[in-house]
Amino acid sequence: MSEELKLGQKITVNTYLYRSSEMRDQGQYKYWNEFKSIPKEVMVIGLRTLSNGYNQYLADYGNVFYPDAHLSAVLVVENLRSKPFYILHPSTRKEINQ
Repeated sequence: MSEELKLGQKITVNTYLYRSSEMRDQGQYKYWNEFKSIPKEVMVIGLRTLSNGYNQYLADYGNVFYPDAHLSAVLVVENLRSKPFYILHPSTRKEINQ
């Protein structure tokens, strides 16, 4: 998969991102996890920046999210009637693997 992704481009993927959370000392920690799946052909419909971080409740403000990491993702869809999903952008994958 090339790093120059264009809207409407068809690519083959075998992973997707999903949101996970767990309780820690600072509050609820939300992060993106990568899940392996069967290879499928998808179409690129957008580029997004996703964040990992803490969600805390403050009495005066309600829930506040404090991001501590950012990653680039690609929004893709399998067909016109399916729900879009995120995959890790190739440039982000290189940063993680270094």
